[in-house]
Amino acid sequence: MLVKILDRLYVGDCDYTAAALKQADISYVLNVGGQVTGCENYRRHLTDDGENDYGIIMGLVRLIKTKIEVGDRVLVHCRQGKSRGPFLVVKYLEWMGMDLFTAIEYVREKHPALQINQDLLHTTGYGK
Repeated sequence: MLVKILDRLYVGDCDYTAAALKQADISYVLNVGGQVTGCENYRRHLTDDGENDYGIIMGLVRLIKTKIEVGDRVLVHCRQGKSRGPFLVVKYLEWMGMDLFTAIEYVREKHPALQINQDLLHTTGYGK
C-alpha cells in the first residue's frame, strides 16, 4: 500500500512493489520497519515501545526534508503502515509547522489505517 500524503511524501507498508514505486514516481524509500524489502534506500529500525532515541527520530525527519527539497518523492514505510511510518510522517509535518494533533488528523484523513502507538509519542515527550 502506498498513500500520498503530500506531493512528494508517501506512507505505506512493506507490501509495495517496484512497479508501484515506479507508477508513483517514488525515488527514495525510507524503511523504519525491521524487515528488509530490497527496495529501500535507507533502513533504520524503529520500535513501537518508546525506546527510540529522539535524536535518531529527528535525524530521520531531517532526511525526509532534505530528500523532498532535492526533488525526491519519498516513501516512508514500516511493516504494517499503521504506526512507525505514519509517526515519522506526522513528525515531519509537525517540524514543518503543523501542531501535532493537526498533523495526526491530516495523515488520518488520507490514511485511515493510522494507529500510532502511544509509546512512540511518549518518545518525543507527549503524554508523559
